[in-house]
Parts: sequence; structure tokens; C-alpha cells
Amino acid sequence: MESNSVNSIVLILLIIGTLIFLKCCNGPIDDINEVEYYNPHFDIKSHTICPVMENDTNITACIHYPRLNLGFICSVCCDHCIAKIQKSFKNEDKEYDILKKDNKYYLTKKGDIKQEVILCNYENFKNIVSQLGTKTLND
Repeated sequence: MESNSVNSIVLILLIIGTLIFLKCCNGPIDDINEVEYYNPHFDIKSHTICPVMENDTNITACIHYPRLNLGFICSVCCDHCIAKIQKSFKNEDKEYDILKKDNKYYLTKKGDIKQEVILCNYENFKNIVSQLGTKTLND
């Protein structure tokens, strides 16, 4: 009889622990529509200035945001800037981050909005590169 009550308590604690874990591990952006296509109201002008060095942009690439396991399109002046953003995301040091505000997503640098970003997919990428005239990392 005592064994059954111990098993029940352990089961209840495991369920509570799992619920707490799931609640805590949801990122700040938990309602992203993964099939987001190019929005004509997207702020393409924000992609003309590199968020790292504040130079004119030459490269457009997808950056991987590990907290959500999603890619966002970013435009920078050089491949070193992409690497710097990606390293910050990987280290979770918050130098660069993704922020959701007013149903839009932004790349921030030390909390300051630098670029509006959209999910990385073929259609979005093609539209941004063609409008900006930037290269890809493979060019």
C-alpha cells in the first residue's frame, strides 16, 4: 500500500516537473507562422545598412536562431558580420537577438532594433536579394 502512494507521488512530481520544463523552455516567440511569405509592407530599407558595422550591405543570408530552431533573412556588409551574429546567437550572449514587436520580427544589437527580419524561405530570400541587388554567401 505504501509503495503505491510513493509511486503516485513520484508520478505526480514527474508530471509537474515536465509541465514546468515545457513552460520554461518556450521561447519568447512561440507563435511564428513557419510558412510566412514575403510581405509587401516589409521594411526592405532596414536591409540596406549592416547591423554589425553600419556599412552598406553587400550580402544577404539566412541566420539560424537556435532558441527557435528557425532561420531569418539578414543583410550585412561581409561574411564576417554574418559569423558575428551567428556566434552571438549560439552563445546566447544577447549582443544580437531576435525580437517580436507588433507581429513583426527584428534583429537587435544590444537591444536596439537594426533590421526587420522575416523567415528564411526561397520566396522571401529571392524577393529580398532581387530588390537589394545583394549577393549570397555562395556568390
